[in-house]
Amino acid sequence: MSGFSVVGEVLPRIDSQGKATGETRYITDLYIPGMVYAKVFRSSEAHARIKRIDVSEAEHMPGVVAVVTGADAPYSYGRMVEDEPFLAREVVRYIGEPVAAVAALDEATAEAALERIHVEYEPLPHVFDVEEALSPKAPLIHPELGSYRRGPIPVPVPGTNICSSFKIRRGDVEAGFAKSDFVFEHRFTTPPIQHCYIETCAAIAHFDESGILTVWTGTQGAHLVQQLLSTSLGMPLDRVRVIQPPYGGGFGGKVPMHVEPIAVALTLKCRRPVRMVLNREEEFAASTTRHASVVTIKSGVTRDGRILARKVDAVLDTGAYARIGPLVLRNGSIAASGPYDIPNVWIDGACVYTNKVPAGALRGFGTPQMTWAYESHTDMIARELGMDPVEFRLKNVLREGSENATGEKVKYVAVDRCIQLAAREIGWGSPKAAASPGKARGRGIAATVKACAGPAQSNVVLRFNKNGRVRALVSASEMGQGLHTIVAHIVAEELGLRVDDIVVAQPDTDFTPFDELTTASKATFHTGNAARAAARDLRQQISAIAAELLNVPQDTLVFRGGRVFTQDGKASIAIKDIIGKGRHRASNELVGRGSFESDYVIPLDRETGQSAAPVAFWMYAAQSAEVEVDLETGDVKVLKVVAAHDVGQAISRLGCEQQIQGGVVFALGQSLWEQTMIRDGRVINPTLLDYKILTSTDTPEIVPIIIEDAPHALGPYGAKGLGEIVTTPTAAAIANAVYDATGVRIMDLPLTPEKVRAAIKAARAAKEKSTV
Repeated sequence: MSGFSVVGEVLPRIDSQGKATGETRYITDLYIPGMVYAKVFRSSEAHARIKRIDVSEAEHMPGVVAVVTGADAPYSYGRMVEDEPFLAREVVRYIGEPVAAVAALDEATAEAALERIHVEYEPLPHVFDVEEALSPKAPLIHPELGSYRRGPIPVPVPGTNICSSFKIRRGDVEAGFAKSDFVFEHRFTTPPIQHCYIETCAAIAHFDESGILTVWTGTQGAHLVQQLLSTSLGMPLDRVRVIQPPYGGGFGGKVPMHVEPIAVALTLKCRRPVRMVLNREEEFAASTTRHASVVTIKSGVTRDGRILARKVDAVLDTGAYARIGPLVLRNGSIAASGPYDIPNVWIDGACVYTNKVPAGALRGFGTPQMTWAYESHTDMIARELGMDPVEFRLKNVLREGSENATGEKVKYVAVDRCIQLAAREIGWGSPKAAASPGKARGRGIAATVKACAGPAQSNVVLRFNKNGRVRALVSASEMGQGLHTIVAHIVAEELGLRVDDIVVAQPDTDFTPFDELTTASKATFHTGNAARAAARDLRQQISAIAAELLNVPQDTLVFRGGRVFTQDGKASIAIKDIIGKGRHRASNELVGRGSFESDYVIPLDRETGQSAAPVAFWMYAAQSAEVEVDLETGDVKVLKVVAAHDVGQAISRLGCEQQIQGGVVFALGQSLWEQTMIRDGRVINPTLLDYKILTSTDTPEIVPIIIEDAPHALGPYGAKGLGEIVTTPTAAAIANAVYDATGVRIMDLPLTPEKVRAAIKAARAAKEKSTV
């Protein structure tokens, strides 16, 4: 963009070569001398009391180094609610829950030892359906819920299975319904979804002879893992070190600890490095899914298309343990009324325990479930009113100065522009190309809003040495989304360097500064601001030396092309030559430090859900889709998706385009096919053979539109976030297109051929019956 030398340019990622050539080393590439290998014995019961565990046969097997049970590791953990044990103690709550673990000299021996572990269970009543779990007659999964240690966000309801509740009360909803000409109510569901990252969860833990616990893990929060382990074990924070090597994808699934507690329990017993890597079946059946949801929306509208009131009841299935569920509930609920200006809003949300694999964050943090519901609902209202769905949205959309459901006056919003451009690019209102025989074409659109919750803090340290390169110490997590490239762009922009001159270090709690988590699309905004502050600190130091050497006022210097120039451009000095000069002759490096905290966030009122500044920032987007539906088989072929996203300011333009394209691909699979199928508490499609994801042959034309009309005043150069919101409107846009093509409405994801075919068949039968 104009005025920038690096920001907004199309440049390759700084980590692309290492990943493409295989030089990048992941957890499974690491070997620590003396390392042993862990495997886990998992529960075969959905809910049961553990009567007896016999590990004696396993312990005496040749090659077995250690066996641990809950008795050896009586620790619990949890970022929201401390409800999850390292290993099950007394009770198991889902099929696949870790009960015991083995460390052996090789994986085969560890696997064989699991067969020598014998557990006797006493079955307990179970509940798998999330709505049944809300019944007063449902078995309690956590009778001790009221006594668990928890953070400030969860609002549990002891004596029930409600892990956390949330509500918003704005205006008078019943009065709004009374004033409305029409009231519409619909119910929508989504299934549990898998993360499907390339690299499964993996960690190495070593408790050494000096009493230091070191954990190498692919986590979205090295400092969070350090804190959780320190708290759970009662070990001083400085005795726990967490190192995060490069890892292959997170999408929210590597926020909870899946393998770290078990590897730690084993290393504490055997005092050797312990490696634990989940296989894909374990990943699917016993790690973290997206929350399944049931969302009921009721809206009151006027005859001319103004939404006067909206009531939302949202239930999220968090499975056997809370994980990050209460935050997912809150984040989704505050956006559950959509990107619309609605004066009267009532939202009730419940995060509910069931005897199933635990759920957690998955690229969208509750927003995809809500967007699926409200954008299908919004389209249905427009059709019932006989209004164009685009015009109906634009009539109600949030604009600068509007108040959202939390009572905040929104700023830096361009969602109307997103809708307009997404509609224009898909050809909204123009004739469609002829469909193939036996098929029908349709177009659909969906808009969305997503919050980046706060407050949050990020810190960056920059070390500039004599070779002219800057080493950025960052604890925010690079999981494939391009954060390290963003940091390099910002530092290069501020110091007049090339992006190649910036090296970004992997997180290591002994050396990289605090940053709790990389979630909620916060990294560009928070870590980017911290990197900019650190670069400006470093620039100040460099310019002080340069001013001394060039004999000019410091505020007249210009940084460009790796040199510092006088204002007239007649004299300059290479930045790398500044180290060790002037008053800093004895210094071999300069160090810049930067910090950013979204401390302007005002907590939501617990009774009303109101706040003048509830989140760090909001993101807005709209997507449109064109589909072709086979009227006999129900197969939905997506021909084109347009994704218009309000990014504020693109830091890495290529990165933004890749995030949009990758996010749409991610969401397409979840829209059309993906679902974790659970029968009697057991995952019955626990591998990629049975769990269908999108492939290159299924990928349609994807058109990214980057909108920079509403830069955020507090974002680095005006930037907002992007990574998660891309996945949120896709499903509704496709479902709305399917309706446009066929006249049938699917209200339960995914849009499988079986569902679409059944709906078409039912619609035909109803039509035939009405004509008889």
